[in-house]
Amino acid sequence: MTTPDVNVRSSVNEYGGGAYAVSAEGRVIFTNAVDGRIYHIPDGVQKVMGGTDNCRYADFSPLSAAQAALCPLRRKLYSA
Repeated sequence: MTTPDVNVRSSVNEYGGGAYAVSAEGRVIFTNAVDGRIYHIPDGVQKVMGGTDNCRYADFSPLSAAQAALCPLRRKLYSA
């Protein structure tokens, strides 16, 4: 379903779960561990929804009949 360069994973939930969701209409929303951005697949085509550096996204709640989703945000405020 995703392109080969995508890794559907989020370090918000270090031990798995929460990196994707499917809406009632069948739209898939996920976070890509490679670039940290949020994507969706509304009609079989992978598209960027948003996301920014130093933030992590997970536990999506797709909004019905809208090209949007709600999710908690975890932001890294320091670098190691």
